[in-house]
Amino acid sequence: MVLEQYDDIASREAIQAYFHTLLELKGAEAQDIYGILPKIRTELFPFQSVAERFHMIDSPTRTVYIPLGAGAELVGRLRAGERSRALFRQLGQYGVSIYENHFAALDQAGDLERLEDGSAILATLSLYSEETGLSLEADCGKAFFV
Repeated sequence: MVLEQYDDIASREAIQAYFHTLLELKGAEAQDIYGILPKIRTELFPFQSVAERFHMIDSPTRTVYIPLGAGAELVGRLRAGERSRALFRQLGQYGVSIYENHFAALDQAGDLERLEDGSAILATLSLYSEETGLSLEADCGKAFFV
């Protein structure tokens, strides 16, 4: 169908035609297999329930926001209670997706500040490097001396 109509299947027009055809074949309900759209229409914006149901790539990952550089100001707004699509869109470039077991290890070590949507803010900034990214080696050997 689309392949036969366009010389360049990576062109904007071909991609648009592909998704238009896919929508016709699958139906409108295929766009919301997790039942998110009705929640958005009926609730203020259900960040936690949407986060639990929707993942761009279906894999068990969690987001950790890195409060460095411009990300620090954005994370500050998040800590102050601001919740908006624009803020989360901006925060996206300061977020790192990690697997659940790594998230749990960092959380258990006290290296994360948990957020209500299931994501977190990195509390131990020494675990992040501009060169290598987020270290997944939680510092489990912390001790308190009294």
